[in-house]
Amino acid sequence: MASYWTTQSPVSDQGTSPVTTTAIAALPSSLPSLRFATTNAIYHFTNLEHGPSPNPDIPPSRKAEKSLRYASSILTTLLSRGGSPSLSIPRSPADRVVGCSRDTALLFLTLARSKGIPARGRVCFVSDKDPTEPVWLDHVIVEVYDAEQKRWKMVETMAKDGTEEGGEDYLDLRQGVDIMTAPAAWKAAREGTVNPLRFGVAPGEGMPDFLKGWHYLAHNVLHDLAWLGKKEMLLWDHWGVQGGTRGMTGEEVTGREGVTGDEVEGLLASEGLGVTKMVGTVAPDRGMVEEDVSRVLGL
Repeated sequence: MASYWTTQSPVSDQGTSPVTTTAIAALPSSLPSLRFATTNAIYHFTNLEHGPSPNPDIPPSRKAEKSLRYASSILTTLLSRGGSPSLSIPRSPADRVVGCSRDTALLFLTLARSKGIPARGRVCFVSDKDPTEPVWLDHVIVEVYDAEQKRWKMVETMAKDGTEEGGEDYLDLRQGVDIMTAPAAWKAAREGTVNPLRFGVAPGEGMPDFLKGWHYLAHNVLHDLAWLGKKEMLLWDHWGVQGGTRGMTGEEVTGREGVTGDEVEGLLASEGLGVTKMVGTVAPDRGMVEEDVSRVLGL
């Protein structure tokens, strides 16, 4: 079963560039080496607007890089910068590609699968570790199959340090403590053990309802299903049942057919859940647009 996740998807495929092929071949196959490569590959797009230290060497126009959908495009852009087409060197922010955790997770999948390591992406929420009531922020990580232990290990692909003061091991994150996959978060919210309003892009005052709470839990459940099916979408893509949830109340979202996280296996074939040929996506400076993602589907 795990062998399914050793092959590339149309999104994670590295492409045919000799530069990319050489760089990946030269990269050691250990998980720390793969994590080093991805943590040095992406500069988070929010830093261009309101990060702790917006980088003057990265012009605002480069924010468009966050919509690079395919790993081959991200790698081509990355390896053209920094004076060395290598994945094993530290890179300054200006020599990275503007993106987010979706992109580091996708690159980790590309690298791991190229080394024959079973790896799959998970759309989830990461804890801010508030001891009273944590906020759970929109995130993407990678699960790697450990054949010896016969289990999937959750790997952080963007944060740089190997272990934080909070105790998490970035090569083996803890479900429900460090990270919560979207279906697990949905289930916990349905059972009343967590507050759904503590989940989202940035839960809190001023954040639109569709970017937090039940709306965003449903959004991430659907995206997690797609990633498990090796259709690694942009986090701002919309299709199928997502289209009608924006104007709904939380109660209406929880009752809507097809967005619960209780049954994961096989749901991608369901009408309204599977990724469609045309999706809505948020393009930089253009708002919501329609995009043909036939390549994602292998068409």
